[in-house]
Parts: sequence; structure tokens; C-alpha cells
Amino acid sequence: MSIEKTFEIEAADIPEAWKGQTLVLYDGHCMLCSRAVKFILKHESSSELKFAPLQELSGTDDIDFQSLVYYKKGKLYFFSDAALNIVSHLKWYWQWLQFGWIMPKFMRDGLYKFVAVNRRKWFGRSETCFMPNQQTTKRDLVSNE
Repeated sequence: MSIEKTFEIEAADIPEAWKGQTLVLYDGHCMLCSRAVKFILKHESSSELKFAPLQELSGTDDIDFQSLVYYKKGKLYFFSDAALNIVSHLKWYWQWLQFGWIMPKFMRDGLYKFVAVNRRKWFGRSETCFMPNQQTTKRDLVSNE
């Protein structure tokens, strides 16, 4: 699938019950994405973020999502914009990563897309969709519907 496939997701696709939340939507089959979610849960400064696999919105497992998606106040962010917005929710000692905003968007997104295209080759793919454990279930939108 092409990287542009992610852009078919629009703010209108977000379920009504989720719209007041700050969301991180991720590819549940991607091992790198699953590790990223675990990292965020471990290092975030508050419990504001809610999580759901992109497969929940698409209703299918056969799309190769190429981006984390960050959703806040009716707006979706993709690629490096999503990652850098998520950094703002991490503890103070991770805030140095905000310097990424200095890099031109075409360079940030180029690097992000390079990793996204190769992530399954480098990190693998899970046959089952990653879901947070019982400790974080209250933050998992899918199990709370």
C-alpha cells in the first residue's frame, strides 16, 4: 500500500464517542508502532492520551498504514507532525525532541516515511493486533466502547 493510504482517514471518520479525546491511532500489527505506544505509556507526563489501532477505524486488517495519527480538537496530524505532537505529552526530559520542529517538514516527513516503509522489514509484523494490557485498558478506546 502507498503512504497516501493513511490520508483517506478524515476527522469525520472518528467515532462520536472518541471526539472529545486526544487520540493516538496506530497500526496494531506493526511491532515498531506497538513499541512506540508502550514507550508513550511509560514516559507520558499525564494520562490524557487515548489509544486505538487504526484497524478499528478502517474495519480491515489488510491496509498497510504508514503513519501514527494524532487527533486533537477535531484535527488529524500525520507523519512527523503526529510524532512531534505526541512528544508534547511526554515527561520533561523528553522535551528536547521538540527541536524536531526546527527541521523543514519535507525533511522530517521524508525521514519518517523512510522508516515507515522499512519498519516491518526491520522490526517485524504481528499477526494479532496490539492492545494495551489491563493496567492501561482504561486508556484503550476499543475496550471501553
